[in-house]
Amino acid sequence: MSYGHASVTSDRSNGAAGVGAQLMDWRASIAVEGSKRMQRNYEYKIATLHSRVATLEREVEDGREREQKWVEGEAWERAREKEAEALQTRVDNDELRILPDRCEELEAGRAGGGQPLRLNPRSLITLKKYKRKYEQAKMELRSVKDITALPAGAPRG
Repeated sequence: MSYGHASVTSDRSNGAAGVGAQLMDWRASIAVEGSKRMQRNYEYKIATLHSRVATLEREVEDGREREQKWVEGEAWERAREKEAEALQTRVDNDELRILPDRCEELEAGRAGGGQPLRLNPRSLITLKKYKRKYEQAKMELRSVKDITALPAGAPRG
């Protein structure tokens, strides 16, 4: 009996079967490790997709809110335009009621020549509208002249 060699011979007695079992264990551990890695990758991808879906849902909701505010703003603007139009119509109608009296005053102030004004008071309204547009254009021209008159800075050379 040899001491010290018994353990070696017992390992050798397993021989190829022992190496095959170790190889099988190694392959199994690699397969388990690979499946765990794959599971972690899929879990990460799923978490990433959930995050992306949540982000997109928030963006859609924000878009809906912006669209709703825009629609409300458009409705408010249309209402203000209708109010302004109604006010302008009322002012024009008031002016039409006042114009005949004004025409008579003008006729009394200068003898003759007032007849065309009395016959066509709408032309006075048109004239007032053109005058208003002229004044507005004049103001815009002044602002453009003011802007172009500003110094542009040091000349480059």
